[in-house]
Amino acid sequence: MKTIAEKTGSSSPFELVETGIYRKTTNGCYYEHPHVNGRRTWRSLETKNLKHAKEELYRRRAGVVKRDVFKTVTTGEVIRKYQADDYPDQQRQKRTARMVTLETRNCIMLLKFWDKISVEDVTIANCDSYRN
Repeated sequence: MKTIAEKTGSSSPFELVETGIYRKTTNGCYYEHPHVNGRRTWRSLETKNLKHAKEELYRRRAGVVKRDVFKTVTTGEVIRKYQADDYPDQQRQKRTARMVTLETRNCIMLLKFWDKISVEDVTIANCDSYRN
């Protein structure tokens, strides 16, 4: 295997391993060398395993979207967690009885509108609809 430095005469720490896959000699991680916005750049394939690097490069080149490992969280779930934690304040301390009563009422009102909306889908338009 020839390093980029040997091929071009420069002092690059990358070595060509497979077509489109380079290994950084200083840390052993695999990289790709794509054109981004008309310029060449180095992007990590986030692995030191060649098999995983090939899979990641294929996924990126094919435009395959990674499946979400995390489930979508709704604002209703966030509000219920807040209720389950007994309405903590900003310092995560217990609130007074009067504030707990007010927060309970506020959460009931919030859940009527926000219960099924996912956190990723919260927009200013949603907030305007809630206000109206």
